Amino acid sequence: MTSDAPSASSREGQAFAQLLRQQERALRLLKELKEELEAPVTRRILEGIQERGTDRLEDAYARMSQRIEEGLDAVKHCRSELQHEMAKYHEELPLEGPDDLPPALARFLANRSENPGFEYRVRQDETRGWVVWWKEYTEWGTVRGSGQIYERPYAWLND
Repeated sequence: MTSDAPSASSREGQAFAQLLRQQERALRLLKELKEELEAPVTRRILEGIQERGTDRLEDAYARMSQRIEEGLDAVKHCRSELQHEMAKYHEELPLEGPDDLPPALARFLANRSENPGFEYRVRQDETRGWVVWWKEYTEWGTVRGSGQIYERPYAWLND
């Protein structure tokens, strides 16, 4: 009798992938906060308040900006440590597809290709970079989900 439970190495791979996704999200959110604090609108508001004779709010914003920058550094350090641990415990994650896929696309394929019924095609587009067409089937043969993922999804806007 075989078990449908995922293997220990598969669970570890999924855990590492989840941690990487969390770090990417934290990095993106911190960058968005930093951009909002440095936005011209925020600067004008702070300058308007400063004209009233108080520097306390601008000092608080400067401290907050510094803490966000420290948070960005901490997330980057954490990502480095996680990648070191991944390399230590796993020779290399089994990545599917071409060798030079961007990390996000390679992780997507590595995570999904373990699922039964997962199929994909990879090609390179001159504008959008790597393109992954994927489709996942249920055990009954119906389509569970499908889609396209682009390396540079908005590149065509610049043309």
